[in-house]
Amino acid sequence: MNGSDVLTRSAAVSATAVESETFLVDADGNQIYHLDAMASAVWRLLEAPQRIDDVYETFCQAFPDVERARIRIDIESCLGELLRLGFVVRVT
Repeated sequence: MNGSDVLTRSAAVSATAVESETFLVDADGNQIYHLDAMASAVWRLLEAPQRIDDVYETFCQAFPDVERARIRIDIESCLGELLRLGFVVRVT
């Protein structure tokens, strides 16, 4: 995954927000996944296609006291998991 990759939500996924958290149902409707507050914020950002670097920068601006390297690791981990599960897709 590189920073210029553009990602967006998969149309096959159903989401329900409850306060600051989000619950996703996979395309088959067989499993429910819980997103914590950070992953829920990423999910909201991906309502429209976003470059990975833009997601990263949004979090860096929102949390200026957090080490940028820590934010990069957390964002890449979150997006990697969302991609692996098929909740987000690359835009070509």
